[in-house]
Amino acid sequence: MIEPGAIQSEWADIAANHLRETSAVGPYKPTAERAAAILQAVKRFSSKPQVIARLVDRAALSRRPKTRYHAGAGSQAVVARRFLSDKTIDRLWWLIGEATQRIKR
Repeated sequence: MIEPGAIQSEWADIAANHLRETSAVGPYKPTAERAAAILQAVKRFSSKPQVIARLVDRAALSRRPKTRYHAGAGSQAVVARRFLSDKTIDRLWWLIGEATQRIKR
């Protein structure tokens, strides 16, 4: 299984725009805005797609492939997710959102 981190693509823009469009009004607007801001901020740290292409190549050609491979910016967070509680993950995302809001100002 390939577990990628943030990869440079148009996905972050599409997802952020969709969040803003679908939550432009209503009670979820602040949360959607924060999530969209996180998606936009993560783009700055994203890895090139070639990182994942090399990983897929390595996994496919391995005589003894691992169960999981991870690469790309932030992929360690995917691995950490298995060991952290939901409350801890929620708090981390909240802190990332707060930092993103400060960067935007």
